[in-house]
Amino acid sequence: MSSLRILVLEDHPFQLQVAVQQLRALGHPQPICAVDGNSALTSLARHGSVDIALCDIQKPDMDGLSFLRKAAEIGAIRAVALLGELAPDLRHSVWQLAELLGVQVLGDLGKPLALDGLRRMLGRYETVHVPTPAVPAAGIPSLNEAKRGLAEDQFVPYYQPKVDLHTLSPVGAEVLVRWRHPGLGLLTPSSFLPLIERGGEMPALTYRLLDSVLTFVQSQEPTRRLPLAINFNPRLLDDPDLPSHLKQRLDYFGLPASTLNIEITENGLAEAPATGLENLLKLRLMGCSVSIDDFGTGTSSLQRFCQIPCNEIKLDASFVQSMDHNLRSKAVLSSTLILARSLNLNVVAEGIENESQLHYLRALGCPQGQGYLFGRPMPANDFVRWLQEQSGPTQSLEG
Repeated sequence: MSSLRILVLEDHPFQLQVAVQQLRALGHPQPICAVDGNSALTSLARHGSVDIALCDIQKPDMDGLSFLRKAAEIGAIRAVALLGELAPDLRHSVWQLAELLGVQVLGDLGKPLALDGLRRMLGRYETVHVPTPAVPAAGIPSLNEAKRGLAEDQFVPYYQPKVDLHTLSPVGAEVLVRWRHPGLGLLTPSSFLPLIERGGEMPALTYRLLDSVLTFVQSQEPTRRLPLAINFNPRLLDDPDLPSHLKQRLDYFGLPASTLNIEITENGLAEAPATGLENLLKLRLMGCSVSIDDFGTGTSSLQRFCQIPCNEIKLDASFVQSMDHNLRSKAVLSSTLILARSLNLNVVAEGIENESQLHYLRALGCPQGQGYLFGRPMPANDFVRWLQEQSGPTQSLEG
């Protein structure tokens, strides 16, 4: 294990000594120590940022929450592990706060600090945390580059499989876009979608991606064709020509409307105007599916949800990945599945990463899911190979 830069914020002398000894035993001989928030910030200013802060939230002077916020604001910590015991609902709220501040949450170490628990938590950071090198200003893509990239088909679809959680047979995939930039390599959406949106090029990107996806589906044997989910920007839904354009493209490729699952985020529901709702209804009448992505994390009201002609909801990964340690996340998953069944909606759980999550979702009766446990987003050729490797039958467009 490589040496990490670690800060220990603990006001109890014995607990602080135990933490330092445990860290040294694991190959981290020089952790930064502080007994209160102010001295911790001073040490960070003197010694520089750290990878991980082991932090007791309940402090007598500057409380641990204030320290966490101030340290995150100046970019002085990248991840946090909690020392001490908190009630489950409070612990979850602290984790949510840290995530909102952009700090990776490693979990709760408790007291007294156990060597095995500390080893696992540090390993979790080294496994999960992938440093993202800063892109030099000269290397930030420009809008003109994006337009040229669109003209030269540099934007390509990647496919993340969706499976039946009980049989593990493939039932579809979500389409995610990547930019094969000639100078910067393969770029993920966070590095270019804001640029595309500000430049008004989102419709062009979506339609080019759509043609690539329909070309891919057409190239497959009819019995192996699976429905594919594509994210639509809420503003695109305001285009009155959207339904007719999609029908023209489907007719051109000779594919049924059931090929497409149109995904819109829950926040997008709040932005969708009357024209958007009309278009979604027309798409459903055509035979497309309409899915609410990131369900449970947005700002839409239940009334707005009832207005949307959707036939599927996708449970946000944050609920799935926190259910092992958060009773509230389990309750949200369970109640949402009950609601979906009563409304005759399909449910897809996102972010499934381990067998424990799979087994629990199965027990709840969740029908479908996607996540790294089944497959990461992959280019078309790899997705075809992935499908060929699956032993069970696929749920094709032809049933």
